[in-house]
Amino acid sequence: MNNQAQLIDKETMLLKLSKKYKSLDPKDFMKAAKERLSMNIHSNDGMITDSPYYYFMTGVDACVNIKKALDKEQIDPSKIKKILDLPCGYGRVSRWFNVFFPNARLYVSDIMKDATQYCVDNFNGIQIDSTPEPEDLVLPKNVDLIWVGSLFTHLPEKKVMGLLRQMTASLSKDGIIVFTMHGDYVVDRITKREKVYNLSEKNVQALLDRYDRTGFGFATYPNSKHYGISVYDKSWLYFATGLINDLGVKHIWPKGWVAHQDIVVARKSKGRYVPSGKKYYCPCCEISSTKFKPMNKRENAICPKCSSLERNRLAYFFFEERTDLFRRNNFKLLHVAPEKVLAEEFKEASNVTYLQIANKKERRELETDLLNLKYKDDSIDGIICNNVLQHIVDDTAVIKELLRVLKKGGWAMLQVPTFRSFKHTQENLRSKGNTPYDKSSKNRIYGYIEYPEKLTKLGFRVTVEEYARKAFSEKEIEKFGLLKSEQIFFCVKK
Repeated sequence: MNNQAQLIDKETMLLKLSKKYKSLDPKDFMKAAKERLSMNIHSNDGMITDSPYYYFMTGVDACVNIKKALDKEQIDPSKIKKILDLPCGYGRVSRWFNVFFPNARLYVSDIMKDATQYCVDNFNGIQIDSTPEPEDLVLPKNVDLIWVGSLFTHLPEKKVMGLLRQMTASLSKDGIIVFTMHGDYVVDRITKREKVYNLSEKNVQALLDRYDRTGFGFATYPNSKHYGISVYDKSWLYFATGLINDLGVKHIWPKGWVAHQDIVVARKSKGRYVPSGKKYYCPCCEISSTKFKPMNKRENAICPKCSSLERNRLAYFFFEERTDLFRRNNFKLLHVAPEKVLAEEFKEASNVTYLQIANKKERRELETDLLNLKYKDDSIDGIICNNVLQHIVDDTAVIKELLRVLKKGGWAMLQVPTFRSFKHTQENLRSKGNTPYDKSSKNRIYGYIEYPEKLTKLGFRVTVEEYARKAFSEKEIEKFGLLKSEQIFFCVKK
């Protein structure tokens, strides 16, 4: 036993914890912990530092958050039969699973083999061999609950995503993953140099630069090649996890774990609904049909029921699978020149506060509205402004105004037509009549390289993705009537 653990009285500690966490039933908690909590701490356990109470509190805090996640997702705790704690360390959290989930089978895994063995010997754990590379990790099947505390906070993006894929594959049908990340709180501390987590100034700047560009930053500790500090923002998380089949982020609780790391709750999802039967299916109106209507030489472009186009259907999937639009409470959405079929979906969503700027016959009237938005600075969570900017005279001023009202970390979908034949933006097209496209109502055609560069310079972090090609099978592309080449311009305010 670590000598510091001997300095704390078990009953006094439990009483203090029962008072701190109001969601616990004091009598049940005290009784269960007295019977099943091991106070043994390995002599090499560096997590105990100078405060034995804080060490034990950290484990309770994890389990309280897990209980909260189960409650939010309406999962009966008694149904949790298999738990994986990865990394288990020397049992900071593992020991508490014996208290909170006494009937569950506990699997433990850590890159430190003596730590894993300690959890096997002291907390009834079942050993799972850990590996440095996610693809080599072999996890048990049908796990109901996976706890990942303070691991993704120290790994690069590729390994985080690799581990999440492996863990998702190991989940039971209604399985849940609760993991921690470094969010806005840590980013702010690093930015202000209040705490740099032992990183060199060079690596601090590299982390922040990467975070600014992509939404995920990572830098290694001194004398380490693969281990360090990582930070994320919410838009990156929803976007990145959207690429993992059958996984959906359900909740993010900033500073949820011991007032420091964010708690993220993700759950096994049913996956994309692909109905059998008739050849085509529209996700917007949920109607199957034998064919879609043609448009401009494109076969199967228009849904015969709701009149959605290929781009509308792709956008619907994108909002549902890659953003927090339908997942976060009190989401304030601003929709510019709204597509009717999408507007109806947003209005019906109970979590969305829907705001719109109606299209106008005279483009100058719409531009006037966009240059003088009535909303406060940093007040909007998401903006949809599709196929508008190419018609606007002063598009730079409009983009700046959209940025003004958008919250930091908020996102915007800013779709415009682009053509591979135009690397650079062609301006003043209304005065030109000799181009190969119909430009009668457009001020410009954006260059496919120059447009994202412009958005980036103005203050967005931009991801350009051929979403249909990347996320859909050939069968799904045909079934939903999508354009494989359609690009999504997904922009997050820095």
